[in-house]
Formats: sequence, C-alpha cells, structure tokens
Amino acid sequence: MTIAAVFIIVVISLGLIIQKIRSGINVRRNRTFFNRAQQALAQFILSDIQANLPQSAKQQQALETIVRQLFRVSVEKFAKERSHRRDILREVMLDFSLNLTGETQARLDFAFHALGFVAEEMSAARSKKWWIRARACHRLRLMHALEALEVLSKNLEDDNEDVRIEAALSLLEIVGVGALSSILLTIKDISGWMRVRISNTILGFGGEAVPHLIEGMKSDNYRVKKFCIEMLGRLGDVTAVPTLIEYLSYGVPEVQITSLEAFGRIGDHRAIPIIIKYAKSENEQYRLAAARALGNLGSPATVSVLNELLLHDTIEVRLAAAEALTKIGQLGIKTLEYSAHSENEDAKKVAIQFLHEREVLETS
Repeated sequence: MTIAAVFIIVVISLGLIIQKIRSGINVRRNRTFFNRAQQALAQFILSDIQANLPQSAKQQQALETIVRQLFRVSVEKFAKERSHRRDILREVMLDFSLNLTGETQARLDFAFHALGFVAEEMSAARSKKWWIRARACHRLRLMHALEALEVLSKNLEDDNEDVRIEAALSLLEIVGVGALSSILLTIKDISGWMRVRISNTILGFGGEAVPHLIEGMKSDNYRVKKFCIEMLGRLGDVTAVPTLIEYLSYGVPEVQITSLEAFGRIGDHRAIPIIIKYAKSENEQYRLAAARALGNLGSPATVSVLNELLLHDTIEVRLAAAEALTKIGQLGIKTLEYSAHSENEDAKKVAIQFLHEREVLETS
C-alpha cells in the first residue's frame, strides 16, 4: 500500500510539473505572438499603401500581407477559422482602437470587418449569456460596426442593465447624437448607473443634444423624462425653456422639481413667474427647489419672495433662501442684514450665519 501511495504521489507530481512547463511554454508563445501581432498591425495602419489601387483594394492587399505573415493563410480563410491566436489578434486590434482616429481608425475598422470579427460579435450580441452580450456590444463600439445597429437597438430592451448600457453607448458612439432620441424612447427605464454612464457622452454633444433630449421627454417613463430634464439643465440651452415650462404641469413631483432645478441652471428669466408660483406652494420640496432655482437666476425681482421664505419657512427652505439671497448682489445682502435683526430666531440665526460666511459681519 505504501509503495502504491508513493507511486501515485510521484505520478501526480510529475503531471503537475509537466503541466507547469507546458503552461510556461504557452505563455511565452502567446507573448511572442502578441508582440508580433502588434508590430504587424502597426505596420498595416501606419504604412503607406500603394497609390495605384482603389482604396478598398489597397487595404485588402495590405491586410493579406499581415495575415499571411502571422497565420500563413489568406484573409478569407482566417475569417472562418477559430483559434487562440485569432483571439489574441482581436485583443490587439481592440487595444489599438482605443487610441486611433481618422485614417488609421478607418483602416482598423476595415480589418475588423474583413477578418470576420464584426460578424462574430454580432452573433455574440444575441448570446443567451448576458455577459457575452454586454461584451459584444462593447466590442462592436470599438469596431465602429454600422451593420450592427439593428442588434444594438434590440439590446436596448435587454433584461440585463449592463447589456442595455453597452448597447446605448455603442449606438451613441457609432451613430452619434442622432441616435439619442431613439435610445431615450426605446429604453423602458433608466437607473442611476445608466445615467452616470451615458451623461458624459450626451454632454459632449453640447447643444446638438437639445432637440433629441426634448424628443426623449415624450418617454412614458418618468425617470427617463427626469433624466432628459437634468441633461437640458446641465447643457443650459435656453431653447429648452418652453418645453420645461410645459413639463412643470406633469403630475410627477420628481419631474416638476427637476424642471425647477433646470430653470435655475439655464438662467432664463422667463421662468421667474413660474418659479415664484412654486415658491408659494404648500409642498416643501417645491419651495426648496424654487428657492435654489431663484438663487441660480440671481434676479433682484425675486428678493421679496426669498425673504418671505427665509422669515416664515422650514429650516431647510430658510437655508436655501438665504444662500439664494447671497447670489443676488447688494440687494440680497441688505435683505439678509435686515433679517439678521428679525424677531424670528431661526431666520435671524440663518441670516447671521450666511453674513458671517460672506464676511459681511465680524464673527464674535
């Protein structure tokens, strides 16, 4: 029994050693191939291509050269096979895609198509496994795959949030701002994480995003409406004001409050009468949002309303009103100085605190 046990241990140990050696060899081979693939791909996207051929023929000829150099097969045959080295080449190409623009990116996009990677990822975007679908949507974005628009649009309604986010980002990258309204009207809901992921892209479009955000406000989902209003406020485009005024009558408080905040960010004084109306609402959250919006507008015409909130409202609204008054210049400061002598202790303390912060009063 002892001899048998020793024999088994020796066999297992030898097996582990052999496996480790083989693994080390594979790692070195993969690293070597990775480096070769980088060099060949750099040569393809950066070198001059013969000028006496049509553009597509030039790119095809140059691509044939690097594929034969790396795989000893034609582009057509390589596009149909599956191998570990093929996966490595795809990863190299995806890495390159992160930093390329213009002609070099166009050459790389051509290679993604010609080598069959786009078709492969379009198929993966329909996988039963959500993480494969999400990864495929991400890769199609890096490949700038126009033919993938249908599958990406379908994945906007996926059950998994990560898939929906990657599909939305890919459509915005591939199509541009023109895809925005369609995305907003297709998605059934929008989470906090999705708002974070796509907001920077939308803000990057600047004023071009405004009409698409206005269109997106027709969504049946109030969180999508709220997101559109937030983006319009952050973009600060006055052309959105009539639409925001319209949606102030929308029956969901969150949407109305977000509209009030957006008015303040946009800074259009046409909204002042409407904001003042909400500053007199029985709902504390409306009054709070209105006070903040009036502060951002900074209009002397709002001083009396803000002073009324400071003197007679809840502590949170008082604080917002006092801060708003500090943004209205000398008239706002004078109003705070008046309130600092109020008989209402809460209003008095708040006013004195903000005057101290603005160094209008000397601290005791």
